[in-house]
Amino acid sequence: MRTQRRIWWSMIALLVVVWMIGVNAKLDLVAGSAFAAMIGWWFVGGFCSRILGAMIVSSIRCHGCGLEIPAVTHWRIGSYTDHRARHFLWAKNPLDGARPGHMDCPQCSCTIIL
Repeated sequence: MRTQRRIWWSMIALLVVVWMIGVNAKLDLVAGSAFAAMIGWWFVGGFCSRILGAMIVSSIRCHGCGLEIPAVTHWRIGSYTDHRARHFLWAKNPLDGARPGHMDCPQCSCTIIL
């Protein structure tokens, strides 16, 4: 989930910088467009950042032993095990809406934060 949050906050920061440049340079069209994009990203950005993250991340590397784990697999979230292979950004527990935040490395048992 860190990947999705990084994409989301990076885009918000970029839009705030563009908005501030537009306000300081008295460019009303740029400032207004950046503000409208910020409002739109606030509501739709979570979905878009999941799509971008799924396109960018293809595997997860363990920091302990260096094992490459594919990002698309059957994920276990709490007591629920997903019935089909999904990218970790799209895996979701239908019972309570939880998403996988971490996993254990199958080789060295090190915790990998997603």
